[in-house]
Amino acid sequence: MQKKGVISILLTVIILSGILSIGLAVSGWTIIGLKLSRGTGFSAPSYYAAESGVEFVLYNAIDEDRRPLNASSLEIVQNLNNNTKFTIDILSDAPLKARSLGEFMDVRRTIEINWNNSSW
Repeated sequence: MQKKGVISILLTVIILSGILSIGLAVSGWTIIGLKLSRGTGFSAPSYYAAESGVEFVLYNAIDEDRRPLNASSLEIVQNLNNNTKFTIDILSDAPLKARSLGEFMDVRRTIEINWNNSSW
């Protein structure tokens, strides 16, 4: 009789441990999924900030009255109104090669351009 009680308690502990393990695994996957979906939502503003940096570079490259961009200006950082920012690295002058990094929260997106002025 006492052996049945020990076996019942042991079996109950094993079953509850399995259920707990499954519950913890599911909650871990849920947390990871939520973090990924939040990062995806932050990806678009980061990309658009990087695109704004590309537009900034091309605008300055086309308009001669603007500040000239060259490889000696190592990096240009500009904060935008929606809590995003872009950082531009001018990699070479001719042809113009630049990298724009857009940032929003903890997400970063990069766009790199090559532009030859004679193509216009």
